[in-house]
Formats: sequence, structure tokens, C-alpha cells
Amino acid sequence: LSKRYSRGGNLNDLELAIAVGRKALRMMPLQLEFRRDETNKRRAHVLMYGSCLNNLSNRLRSRYERTGKMADLDDAIRYLRFACQFGDLAPQDYLASWLNNLATMIRNRYYRISHIPNLEEAVQIARDSVGKTPVGHKSRGTRLSNLGNHIQMLYERTGDVKYITEAIETARLGVSCCTPGTLDYAATLDNLATKLSWKAIKDEDVSAQEEAIRLSREAADILPPDHPEQASYLHNYARQLKLFRIEEKAELRRLWSQAWKSFNSPYVVRLQAARFLTDFLLDSNKLADAYDLSMEVIDFLPQIHNKSLTLHDQQFVATLFSGFATHACSLALHFKESPAKALDLLERGRGVMLSLMTDETKDRKAPTSEQMMCAAADGAIVVFNITTLRSDAIVVMDTEMKHFHLPNLGAARTQEWLQKNLTGGSPRERGTKNKAYRNFLTWLWKSGVKTIMDGLQYTFNADLTQLPRVWWIGTGLASFLPFHAAGDFSMGLAESALCRVISSHSPTIKSLIHTKARASRNIPGRALRNQLIVTMSKTPGEEDLPGVIEEAVAVVCATLEERAHVVALSQPNPEQVLREIDQCDAAHFACHGISHSYGPLWSGLILQESSTQQDVITVRDICESQHRHRELAYLSACSTAQSRSDGLVDEVLHVVSSFQVAGFNHVVGCLWPSDDAVCARIAASFYSTLNAGFISKHGDKAAPLAFQMAVLEIKLDKEYQKRPLDWAQYVHYGA
Repeated sequence: LSKRYSRGGNLNDLELAIAVGRKALRMMPLQLEFRRDETNKRRAHVLMYGSCLNNLSNRLRSRYERTGKMADLDDAIRYLRFACQFGDLAPQDYLASWLNNLATMIRNRYYRISHIPNLEEAVQIARDSVGKTPVGHKSRGTRLSNLGNHIQMLYERTGDVKYITEAIETARLGVSCCTPGTLDYAATLDNLATKLSWKAIKDEDVSAQEEAIRLSREAADILPPDHPEQASYLHNYARQLKLFRIEEKAELRRLWSQAWKSFNSPYVVRLQAARFLTDFLLDSNKLADAYDLSMEVIDFLPQIHNKSLTLHDQQFVATLFSGFATHACSLALHFKESPAKALDLLERGRGVMLSLMTDETKDRKAPTSEQMMCAAADGAIVVFNITTLRSDAIVVMDTEMKHFHLPNLGAARTQEWLQKNLTGGSPRERGTKNKAYRNFLTWLWKSGVKTIMDGLQYTFNADLTQLPRVWWIGTGLASFLPFHAAGDFSMGLAESALCRVISSHSPTIKSLIHTKARASRNIPGRALRNQLIVTMSKTPGEEDLPGVIEEAVAVVCATLEERAHVVALSQPNPEQVLREIDQCDAAHFACHGISHSYGPLWSGLILQESSTQQDVITVRDICESQHRHRELAYLSACSTAQSRSDGLVDEVLHVVSSFQVAGFNHVVGCLWPSDDAVCARIAASFYSTLNAGFISKHGDKAAPLAFQMAVLEIKLDKEYQKRPLDWAQYVHYGA
């Protein structure tokens, strides 16, 4: 079955091989107690048991490479570690094989989680495997080649020249040990070509360039059609051409196209090829072909990104699809497709993790046009899409959809603003950066937001209670732009979003529909009866936040006036917080937040394990602790509405959206770190306004309205009028 899978790539063969392997292992329990005169019998039993573990591990690794399920790789490593424990009882050749396989699996784990000890262990185990493989052995070439792969990754991680030199020498030995024309020979050629390309880049070595291209081409030619490794070899050959012979455009397109259509190959490599091919087609102005390919990739997404994956696996898969939906949207609009078609592509290709976590029906379809317009019954939904091809906004209203082309909101200019890092830096830079940020908000207003406001005939009104609602959704580069704060404040509030609409944000239209449906099941006008308040005035390893005490007092006073039950947790750990969240209608956090660059699942709110050790309640913790429907989560913590993981920007997964997944209808957060004193003032104003009468009068609009009133109060304060970095970061998500 395994050999048939390796030839034909039929996943059913692999699944059956794994089932048979597990059954064989259950039928043969490990037995180590033998009489002294039964040494050979003991060795035979260990050999058979270890071989079963090795075979099952290899099948699990193959399924991991095909599906991306990290649990398969972890199980494979665990089984092989166990087999290698009894290596002194197994023939040296078998042990060498097990060690070789184990090293490769541990290196694959490093590739997923970037944990350097995994890579160092893989190199050491591979060296041991080669050391136990005698010269002339049929597998010595592949084991040397694998060792070279592990050493190459050390070079990629450290940049130390000695590693790439050793990797090339080791890979050459591997090639010399294999029979030309065989699959093992092809594998060693392909591996050597990769290492030579690194040397060619480092040394600008023309001979290394030519050899890398020649070896890659030869390896790809040896491989039979429909082999599971076909996409990998073709993609590697294309990589060499892209690096050193970019003028061979026809060949590059052929290789990437064939790699993408290698249906038996692991999806990771196929998607890498599809990404290179998309960029190639866009650069070559083959827009129709790029559009077709983008739609193919989006159609492929549900096949591999589904609820059978863990959150970590979903996060990994989502990185491979990043950017396809935004380009597909731009291309759809370029070819005069309807706004509904463009939105369908965005909704199917973005926010897929949130969709899986919140969709109880397992329906991966995008909302219909009718469902989208129904969601806009009490306010317009404005979707900004910015790519290198073009910039647009699509507005969903209760009876129609409108499209606005925004040529001045270009990707290059947007990227230029974002790279200025205006929201970071030292306190002494604050004055200069506030001035620059005012210019940025003016540009954002004139280039995009004003066009929408004027097009929808949303005009200035100083009475915020009379303003219409708008939900902002940004994609790609626009994902975290502060549309709610845009304005030319040199012209007063009339030229700003603050006095034209009541702003809320949403990750996707589908998530907004889900939140609205959940909110509609709550009792209209109900006040907040059970309030949780979490404060961290002192956090191990972080700056003190003395203002959180004042903030907590203000929240308590406001909620007690409404006769709410209050639970206050000072300096808690994550377990305490997760336990109390289950009992509250509203949760207020005054603490530090963290946005993790490796992946949003590790972002969160910083609490503490002890007085000297911090702990984090992570996005994953919050998403996995879904509760009954809640009303409000107020996150008075820095960067809770921000994602620093570039490869996952289209997932819009951060601390704020995780609280939406957990069941909160309204969530308040920040796009960047906020001032301690301003946090306290906005919170006090918000809660004092959001009383039972206010909620009863304004319904679901009450929370965003009260919040915008509080923010505007800070904006109008003379101390903060020219300091947008102290108030523009505050955002509301939800119904």
C-alpha cells in the first residue's frame, strides 16, 4: 500500500496503510523479558517491533507532508524515538535507518516551529545514522544527502559559511554513492542543487549557478509522471531558473504550472508553486491567467483547511493562502465582475480560521448577496481592498452594493506610510510622530474615506446619536488601517469620520453576520448584570500601570450604579480569569497586551503565574473556551486589535477577534500601545454613558456610540487635539 501510494499518490492507499500499521502494532505488544538462552529470540522480537514502529512512523510522516497535521508528525517522532531506545538489540543497519528517518522528521518539526534545538538534534542524529552506515551500503547516499539537508538548514539559520561548505561536500558524497538514473540518485541531485544555489548566491559563483540548474533539471527529468515528489523537483528547478536565468520565462511558467497541477504531491509545495506562478503572471501582465489561477487556489482551500486540523495546523495552512483572495478581488474588479463576485472571493479566501471556529454548520460557503445586504440593514459595510494591482472599496447597503475605485489609495503609498512605524518609538519622538500621523490620517481621509462618505451622502452632524453606523473591513495592506479616525482635522470635525458615522470594525462579512445573529438572541436593552474586572498594575518584566487602579474604580462605580454584580481580580493567572469569564456578561481587562510576530495564536493578555513570573492568556486559550453569549469585552491593553504576523494578516486573528469567537457581541481594543491616563478616562466615560436607559434607547448601537463619544471627548481636549497617537488606536468590533 505504501509503495502504491509513493507511485500514484492516492491518499486512500496511505490511510489504509496507516490503519494496517496501527493494527499490526496492537497485535504485537513489546516483550523484553526472555530467558538468558533466548537472546536471539529477544533480538528478533525487538527487530520486528522496531520495524513496525518505523514503518508506521514513515506512513504518518507521509500523511503529515500531504495534510499538514502536526499530530501525525509528533506521533511519528514519538514512535521512532521509542524504537531507537532498543537500538543496541537491533542490527546496526536497521538502527541506522531508523535514526535517518528520525532525523528527517525532527528537522521537519523545526521547519514548522523554528525551534533551533530540533535542528541541532536532527544534525546529531543524522551524523550518527551515517556513522552506522558502512561504505558501499545501498542507503549510504541518501543518508549522506539527508545529513547535508540538515546542515544546510543550519546555514540558513546562522549564516555561518562552514555549514554550507560542509553541506555541499556531504551532498556530493551522497550523489557519488547512488546509481545514476534511480529515484535515490534524483533525490540526491535535487538536494545538491539546492545547496549549490546557496553558494552561488553567497559567492556570486557562476559555475555553481550553472551546476545547480543542470542538476535540478536532471533530477526533474528522472522522476516519473504523477510521482508525489514531482511538484517539489519542478519547483526547485524553477527556483534555480528564477534565481539565475530569469529570462527563461516560458520555462518558468511551464514548471510552476506543472508543479501546481501535480495533484498527487504535497499541497505545501503545490501552493508555493502557485504563489510564484501568480506573481509571475501579474508581473507579466497575464491578468486573465492570474485571475483563473487565484480562483483555482481559493476553490482548493476547503479541501485542506477544515475542522479536522488543530488551530496550530490551521494557522500554518492559512499562511500558504495569504494574499490570493485580495488579488482575486482586485482581478475580478479589473475584469468588470460584479461587486458581489469580488466579495465572494474575499469571503471564501480570508478569515478562514475565524470561519471554522464560529460556523456551527461547517458551511464553508461565503454569504450570499442577500445575506450580506441583510447584514447591512442597520448600517453600511465598507470593504477596502488594496493590492499592487489596484485599490478599491466595496460598500454593502441594505438594497444594493456599490463599488468605488480608489487610485490615490495605492499599495506603494500605503506601504510607505506603514513602514514609517509612526505608532512606535521612544517618548521623545512622540511630538514628531504625532505630526506625521496627523498627515497620515489626512491622506487616508482624502485618498479613500472621504470618497466613501461623500458617495453615500454621509454628512457632518455634531450630534453623534443621529449618525448612521458603518462597519469597516480592511483586507491585505488595509487590514489594520484606522478608517474610523481618518480626517483632515485642519478643517475641523466636519472633514472626518468621527462626526459622519458611528464606526465599528469586523474581520469579515461572514463574522459580522454571525455576531449579529448571536446578538439578536439576547434580550434587547438588557443592562450589564455581571461584570468581571481584571487589573494588572504590576506585571513581571513590564512597566507598571498605576492608572489601572483609577480605571478599575471608575468601572466599578459605573456598574454598581446599575446594580450589577462585580467580580474584581487583581494580579490573576489565566486559569482564574478563564473560570470567571464563564459567569460574566461583561469583562474589562486593564493590563499589558502582546502581539506575537510568529503567529496570532500566541498573542494575548499578559497576566502572571507568580509575583516574579508573567503568564499569558493567549488567543488560542480564548478561542478554545467558547462560552454562552456575552455582551461586552473591554480590552484596555496595548495592541489587542493588531496582528504582527505578515503571513496571516488576512486572517484578522488577534486578541479582539478571539473574544468575538468566545461569544462576546461587542469588543473594544487598541491597534497600538495606549497612554495609561487616556485609557482610564475613556473607560470611565464609556461606562458612565452605557447605562440601562442608554442601552434601551439605542440597542446594539449603544456600545459603539458610547465608545465613540468617549474617544471624541479625548480628541476635543486641548491637551490631545494634536496628539492622534493617544486616541486614534481605539476600535470597536462587533454587532
